[in-house]
Amino acid sequence: MYSTIRKKNPPPKIRRWHVHIHNLRVLIKDAAKADIFKSANDIIDDALHELSTNNKVVPTAVLANPSTLCRAANHARQANQLRDPTTLDFDINTDFLPHNFYQH
Repeated sequence: MYSTIRKKNPPPKIRRWHVHIHNLRVLIKDAAKADIFKSANDIIDDALHELSTNNKVVPTAVLANPSTLCRAANHARQANQLRDPTTLDFDINTDFLPHNFYQH
C-alpha cells in the first residue's frame, strides 16, 4: 500500500494575506451597508476586483469562500432592514392611490 509522509512541523500559514482578507471583509460589509439594493454577489465581485488591482496578484487559495462573503454582506445590512409588522393596524393614505383604485 501507499505510505504517507507527515512533517512534524507543518509550514506556517501565509500571514501577510490575513490582512488583505480582513480588509476584503471590511470592504464588503461597508459596501453592503452603503448600497442596500445591490446584490451581494455584485458587491463581492467589485471588492475582489478592487483588491486585486491594488495588490497586483491575490492567490485564490487564501481567499474566503464566496458564499461566506455573501452571508457576511447580507448579515451586515440586516440591521438596517425594516422589521416584520407585528399587527395588522395601518392607515391608508389615499393621496397616493389612483382615482379609480377602489370602490366604496
